[in-house]
Amino acid sequence: MSTNQTKRSRKQDVRDARKARQTQALQQEAQRKKQMTVIGIIAGIAIIGAFVLILVNRGGDDSGLPAIAAAPAPVTVERDGLSIGNPNAPVKIVEYGDYQCPFCADFTENGFGPLLDEFIATGDVHFTYVPMSFLGSESVTAAEAALCANVQGQFWEMHEAIYSNHYGENQGAYSRSRLDKMAEGIGLDMGAFKSCMDNGDQRDAVAQYAAQAQAAGITSTPRLVINGHEPVGWTNWAAFEAAILAELNK
Repeated sequence: MSTNQTKRSRKQDVRDARKARQTQALQQEAQRKKQMTVIGIIAGIAIIGAFVLILVNRGGDDSGLPAIAAAPAPVTVERDGLSIGNPNAPVKIVEYGDYQCPFCADFTENGFGPLLDEFIATGDVHFTYVPMSFLGSESVTAAEAALCANVQGQFWEMHEAIYSNHYGENQGAYSRSRLDKMAEGIGLDMGAFKSCMDNGDQRDAVAQYAAQAQAAGITSTPRLVINGHEPVGWTNWAAFEAAILAELNK
């Protein structure tokens, strides 16, 4: 074999070896990508499984909030829409509230109960709630739900159900699905309720109540107007009770 032939043969061997290495590298890279894909799929399945477990542990509520609280007891005191109690009572109280307001929720939990038992049920106090609905879209939706319940004569049951499920502002506590569950819990006709909500039947009324609150100079909630006096805030039952007794003793 001539010297030139030997050189060509060596160059060919080098090219063949380089090509073999390249082929092997491509095969290894393809295998690595395949392995990474499999690992990614497994990891994805694991993440989805963990997420499902979280949802299950949360009782199936995708908001992560506690399950809907039990429905309140039916209100047996005389009522007329958003007002409750004897319309001829010597003391008339108007609350301007927002369903997302934490202090309003505190008033409902710690003030409205004794007010209902000690003064409204006895005929001494006539109480009216005006939804101001200024803290966000959930405030508006909750107010709509309460007014849709009012169409079926159950405003006060829905009112208390909504406040019983208060968990902060704009956190999903008053999502449509949760409001539906509250409505179902108090025994509303769900077909009529859902139609009322879907069609926005009470949306204008919610806006009108908010305008009423603004016209009264209300800038925060809860604000309580007792016998037409200057609005006061909620602090505790003792102070609120004293203000009512002062009016009764005049």
